[in-house]
Amino acid sequence: SDLLAVGGYGGYGASAFQPFIDNLVTRGQGTDSTVEFGPWGGAISFDPGVNWHFDSDPATVESFANQYDFYSVAIHELGHVFGIGTADSWTAKTSNGAFTGANSVSANSGNVVLSGGNSHWAEGTMSTVFGTATAQEAALDPSIGADTRKYFTTLDFSGLADVGWNEIGRAH
Repeated sequence: SDLLAVGGYGGYGASAFQPFIDNLVTRGQGTDSTVEFGPWGGAISFDPGVNWHFDSDPATVESFANQYDFYSVAIHELGHVFGIGTADSWTAKTSNGAFTGANSVSANSGNVVLSGGNSHWAEGTMSTVFGTATAQEAALDPSIGADTRKYFTTLDFSGLADVGWNEIGRAH
């Protein structure tokens, strides 16, 4: 399959006293990267040759035949920027091809099977659109087809909580 986009957390450049740099690198989240994930930034690159569907209101779903939904691909890649499949705290919770983070295990009613490389939920992993009972393939499984809209699911948000993000899924 074609690669639509790629995303991950990024680097930084700083010159200062070490305690300041340690705080900068982790956004003050602590220095144990197997528990907390607090990147300074990240990057996402999209293939400009893809026939993208851009939607001014992603809350609505209309037909976009033979196009890939930019919103769906963007939220998938943001999941990687925020640590799903990329953070040390993600890797620390993978074992024998499964993710064992407590929040994700609870949302999935058991360990979550991962795709090869352990950076995505397994192809076809189902969850519910966050805050609803609507079943949907998880946004962080490894692929999406044309004419498909995906939203972040309960399982996707649980993965973020497991890598160390606080306040996941709370209304503000």
